[in-house]
Amino acid sequence: MARNSYEPPTSSELVRLIDTPAPLSPDDFATTVSARLRATGASALPVVDGVTVIGVVGQRELLGALVLRSDPGERVRQMLTPVAPVPLTTPLSDAMAMLQRADVEVLPVAEDGRYVGIITRERLLSESLDRRTPKRIGGMATPLGVYLTDGLHRGGRGDLALILTGAYLTLLMALARLLGGLCAAMVSPDPQATLWATLGGPASTPAAAWADWLPLPFFAMLLRLSPLAGYHAGEHQAVHLVEGGLALTSEQAALMPRVHPRCGTNLGVLLLLLTPVAMVVAGSWPLWALLPAGLGLWQWRRLGGWAQQFGTTRPPSDRHRQAGIAAAKLLLRDYEREPFRRARLWRRVWNRGLLQVALGATAAWWAGSGLTLWLGAWIIRG
Repeated sequence: MARNSYEPPTSSELVRLIDTPAPLSPDDFATTVSARLRATGASALPVVDGVTVIGVVGQRELLGALVLRSDPGERVRQMLTPVAPVPLTTPLSDAMAMLQRADVEVLPVAEDGRYVGIITRERLLSESLDRRTPKRIGGMATPLGVYLTDGLHRGGRGDLALILTGAYLTLLMALARLLGGLCAAMVSPDPQATLWATLGGPASTPAAAWADWLPLPFFAMLLRLSPLAGYHAGEHQAVHLVEGGLALTSEQAALMPRVHPRCGTNLGVLLLLLTPVAMVVAGSWPLWALLPAGLGLWQWRRLGGWAQQFGTTRPPSDRHRQAGIAAAKLLLRDYEREPFRRARLWRRVWNRGLLQVALGATAAWWAGSGLTLWLGAWIIRG
């Protein structure tokens, strides 16, 4: 029999739960039922006479025909269990109650007497779990705690903490530039110009160009020593718990890795590895620089994981793990209230948190630029 092509109205609560296997005919044989059950993996299939559901046949009925009565030629009409289909407008709670009964294998659904599909315990359970847990979430570590989101729902620290994160990272980079500039100035023939170039001023000599890379290891060191690295690890462990459907406990979180494959650190490493390629294309670097860049790009995800493990995260304390767990619980609570919430594109982008971080970083950069100009002028005069 052809697969049912009926399109149910989307207003029904049951629509997203309905499977539409091709039903059995009353004149099919027991061997046909056996083959169809194996092919579909279903525990039972509906029997339809014309367009009307008259019952179901499952493993229990098949066992009676093939084993107890040893009659593979027995017709479906002789072995089916009469079952009245439920209307498509049946409340979801009623459907759940019916499927809890031991004598109900599947729940046939009809609309105006016409077969629509079936609802199974497996589909209902899967839907229930999906309602409780988003499939994929992301987040950010902030100096005040952890922020988590699936793009629609949010949990943990809010927008102010995300803005503060941008300012905090900008401050760490400024300190890294200062430390890198001081180190470069100690070995440079023109200490003032080198320090000034490293702090963001124009490079007056070619010798100062190599100093641009010095702030990176200092930034990694400062970031790892900061509370942000601990919260970053706690965030990753909480994400692993939610996406794995595991218990949100500190003990379980401690077993989770600090590295996550979708961490923004991986993207940062990729962009860093693309820099030599851009410099070679621009003619600023020699062609041989493509060799280490190519090797790095080949393993950029592995390098990103290494950067997470030894740079952007550190072993979290229980306080850091609890911050991630608290954010996860708030996210799941928001998700359970409205699991199928829709949001406009701008809202999804805002919920990701990158705009807030950029806002904080921009504000801190403008404030720092003024200070850098004043400091550079003071160094040059001195």
